[in-house]
Amino acid sequence: MILDIRDPAKPQVLGNLRTVSSIYNLEVASDLVYIAAGTAGLRVVDVHDPAQPLSLTTVPIPDRDLEENVTRARHVQIVGRHALVFFSDEYSADNLAAVFDLSEPSLPRHVAIVDLEIPCRNPSIALAGTMLYMVCNYQLYALDVSNPEFTRIVGQARFPNISATGIALFGKYAVIGSSGYMPQEGLGIAVVDISQYEAMKLVGFLETRAGTESLSAIGSTAFVVDNSFTAPDGLRQVDISNPAMPRDQGRVDWIGSVTKIAASGSRIIAAEQNSIWSLLSKDLSALGRLGLPVGRMVLAAEKVYVVEYQGLHILDGRSDGTPAQLGELMPDLPGLRFVGVAASPPLAYVLATTAGNRNVEETTQVIVVDVSEPAKPTILGRVEVPSAAGRLVSWRQRVLVAIGPRIRMIDVSKPALPLDVGGWTMAADVKAMALASDDDGYIFVAVGNQVRSFDIRDADQPHEVGFITLPAPVTALDVGDGRAVVTLAHPALVDRGFANEVRFLSTQDPANLTDLGGLGLPSVVGTPIEHARLLGDIAYLAAGPVGLLVVQAPRDWVSQLSLPFALAPRGAGISLDR
Repeated sequence: MILDIRDPAKPQVLGNLRTVSSIYNLEVASDLVYIAAGTAGLRVVDVHDPAQPLSLTTVPIPDRDLEENVTRARHVQIVGRHALVFFSDEYSADNLAAVFDLSEPSLPRHVAIVDLEIPCRNPSIALAGTMLYMVCNYQLYALDVSNPEFTRIVGQARFPNISATGIALFGKYAVIGSSGYMPQEGLGIAVVDISQYEAMKLVGFLETRAGTESLSAIGSTAFVVDNSFTAPDGLRQVDISNPAMPRDQGRVDWIGSVTKIAASGSRIIAAEQNSIWSLLSKDLSALGRLGLPVGRMVLAAEKVYVVEYQGLHILDGRSDGTPAQLGELMPDLPGLRFVGVAASPPLAYVLATTAGNRNVEETTQVIVVDVSEPAKPTILGRVEVPSAAGRLVSWRQRVLVAIGPRIRMIDVSKPALPLDVGGWTMAADVKAMALASDDDGYIFVAVGNQVRSFDIRDADQPHEVGFITLPAPVTALDVGDGRAVVTLAHPALVDRGFANEVRFLSTQDPANLTDLGGLGLPSVVGTPIEHARLLGDIAYLAAGPVGLLVVQAPRDWVSQLSLPFALAPRGAGISLDR
């Protein structure tokens, strides 16, 4: 992928090129990109037209016996008119280097293989002039690459307590990240004096209590991507102007993507792609985390219903620790994927589709599940609905399913024989639906930049009663006691440093929806918010990579909680005052 980063606040994708091989590392030289492409070897791509990158050639990496396709290219480094490709072969754990002549830049010509006799398959590398520095495990190596065909080790140093995972250079120093895989190893950033490559020595160390994934240095500042078992991955800034005393200048959480939220009583359930967190709503402190893939989820009667691919999982939403799984349903339904869920115990409703599976006929179904015994959920009946539906809610003995611009009503009064009894069509695709309450009998539907309300108390004659037009397209919606929260993708706010907007509506009179006002969300929320939950006067927004945003109405403040995080109470992350 090629990006225009002239405006760092608004990077633009210019072009991309799909490859069938892995990309371990790349180097840019003028209009050419050299890629260490794993078993494919060294790939060359022409990017003089960024909108249409062109793959020119792929050169396999021969092994030491000059037999092809038994190697894996892991790192490429351009040195003058040569490319050094570091690789491992199937016979040895040593790191080898293939040397390519780039006299004809678009047609690399293999000229030599150098056996460095370094027991490391995946090193980190940094180049300074004709000296190349490589770290792997507990070793730092200095290599003379003045004549790449005769690359040789001219110095090395061993640091027993530093499991090196990354390297960057500044002046006569190297900054090395340590992963600390063993208890006796340091977690942090080491600074090494490399002015005398035959006598390199450690001069400073900053303990960060987090292992290093990668790092880079700009002037006397190092930027470190690190992680730990008790905190989110993050981007750390380190002042290395005094090499003997590197100083931590702060860290920004590098978090997982929060995609779903359920709220009830004193609990907030927040889902990432592969885990579910249980939080206390009063202070957002974490009670526990359960590793579980999440497609969709809903919370009803203090239980959490989660669907993923071809399974329904039922969790205890009251747990004071890690959410406990009470039961699961893993039926043998070839080709069907579970893509939606609604619950009204003792029944749950699962939306399943074969869309995207070319091996079977396309179908979408609503599956009725008996969840009266959470440990033994049982399928009672199924009904086919048109096309690939995406959203559903349940009300008494009806399930409403959104299918593009259409809303279908499924009669589940006889769970073993669910029946499609009709519906209505909106002016555009339905983005979100929410039910006011089981007693009210009103459903609110987000379409384009409108929220429309429908009376469904007469199941045979549902009808629209009101609507409100908002200043931008609605991306998420939830309804509580007399109030609704909506999020808007608001392009007009971008120039003011915002990317989205959250607004509150009064729904006390469904025929007369009223805008109560809202506020812009920080520009770091760069993608539309697609999931929201309202609990009292507090809205919880699944803000993807940013984490969990918490907004209280009508006061204009926002707090941010990042996941995953240490299992301890945390305060608000940001506050805005309009």
